[in-house]
Amino acid sequence: MGMADFYLKINFREYNHDEFEAVYQSFVNESIFRILDKEAELNFLSLECKFDNLIPSIIIAFNNLYPFKDNIDTIETHGVLNEFIFTNVEEFLTYVFSINKNQLLSYYKKMGYLAIDSEKYYKRRINLKKYYKKLK
Repeated sequence: MGMADFYLKINFREYNHDEFEAVYQSFVNESIFRILDKEAELNFLSLECKFDNLIPSIIIAFNNLYPFKDNIDTIETHGVLNEFIFTNVEEFLTYVFSINKNQLLSYYKKMGYLAIDSEKYYKRRINLKKYYKKLK
């Protein structure tokens, strides 16, 4: 059984090849995303994200999308469509979390979460250091 995921579907207002490719490339360069659909003619891009990387995924997605906010019409997750009117990452995180909350909590109940003893946290983190990636 793989990691549970959620998706983000970005709908653009109008076709602008340069902007569309810039957004697409910004997500291709990040290993925590998987491109599900890329439809330049229909003006949308769909991404798959993992619940285990929820917060970093949202921060990176917002940072990649915000510079193009004027050409982004709506964003969809779990079938809920919303205008891209977010002014900060906290609003975007709240939106994505609130829509996917039940699926996320269900995932944690079924699969669990990564729990490291707080007294041994730094020792264990050093062993996992090769898997950490710093946000830009």
